[in-house]
Amino acid sequence: MNRLIALLMLATMLAACGESPTVPRATPAPSTPAATIATTVPTVAPPTTPPTAAPTATQASPTATSVPPSPTTAPATATATATSVPPAATVTRPLPTPFPVAKVLSFTANPTTTNAIGDQITFTWQATGQQAQLCPLFGPGPVDSQCVDVPLSGTRMITVTEADLQWVGYVLRARSGGLSELASVRVFMQCRGFREWFMANPPLRCPVNTAQFSQAAFQRFDHGFMVWTAQPDAFTVFNDGTPQTVDTYTAVRLKPGASPDNRTGETPPAGRFEPLSGFGMLWRGEFVDVPAARARLGWALEREYAFTSGHQCELTAYPRLWNCYLGGPNEKVYLMRPDSTAGVNVLWSEFGTR
Repeated sequence: MNRLIALLMLATMLAACGESPTVPRATPAPSTPAATIATTVPTVAPPTTPPTAAPTATQASPTATSVPPSPTTAPATATATATSVPPAATVTRPLPTPFPVAKVLSFTANPTTTNAIGDQITFTWQATGQQAQLCPLFGPGPVDSQCVDVPLSGTRMITVTEADLQWVGYVLRARSGGLSELASVRVFMQCRGFREWFMANPPLRCPVNTAQFSQAAFQRFDHGFMVWTAQPDAFTVFNDGTPQTVDTYTAVRLKPGASPDNRTGETPPAGRFEPLSGFGMLWRGEFVDVPAARARLGWALEREYAFTSGHQCELTAYPRLWNCYLGGPNEKVYLMRPDSTAGVNVLWSEFGTR
């Protein structure tokens, strides 16, 4: 052993000096067990029985293909996830409840014409929607400030008062979801015994005031006639043209130099007359800012004469529209009214007799 170590040391020293001496190989003595173990590599004899071949891929996991998993063994978590969250496409939201349709099924009044304050009118109606109102009617529509809430179906009775005389009817309004439907019925409320007309066959509406009677004068012309009333002091010219227009002049003033004694200096045609006094001045154009009536009326057919006139206007049924009545001679009554809300012309017609 010591010799072997010494040889190894010598070889190391020579290698460091660049020399490669031949080192004799030591042969251990056969009797030394340690040397035999260090230099001998034992040979493993092959087994006499060949090993079992490695299983193929299909044989490596026989359980995966030969035994299918039981449905009851599926994870509970997976099942819960699949059923507790529905797909977005199947999510439904409740639709808003639709409003009932606003519709008036029926609306009547009985009676539709009253005679006096204190008479009663019964309204009966049926409607659908969310809300209903009963309103008085004036002009173009319901008077909202006077509307009252009523059931969708029902009956209501009113007693006519002086304040009700201005209405021309009543309206039932059904409402639902911001929409509404209206139905109206015309009602004529009179006021006999409270405010009488001056004529025997009056209109269906009440007069604004009691009748005003006055001394008056009348004269007919080729194309119309003139009426003068003392109360109010006014001249009214009725023209027979198309349309039949009427002009009224109040608080007239004479032009400088004008006089009731003025004349045209002409000789009237046979059976015709030149008007005198106030009619003559209006006919010749002797009033300030009043056009001469001669061109419209022609010559007088008769001399003027006196009579007693009556005058009344009815309660308006529409803003800026009015009806006034003037009593003429021979018990005639003339209706005067504007042609529109603009009042460009005032029209006239024979209404009846007193």
